[in-house]
Amino acid sequence: MPVVAFLLLGVGYDTYQNNKRLTYCSDRGVSESQCDYFIEYGD
Repeated sequence: MPVVAFLLLGVGYDTYQNNKRLTYCSDRGVSESQCDYFIEYGD
């Protein structure tokens, strides 16, 4: 059972990070496709 809980937490965390990333980019007017580049290299 602990393994299942760990997997669920991992998926939840990934989803949270992804949503946070998209929110961060949309707040700055960066499209989703450019989001990763923007986060790595800035403007």
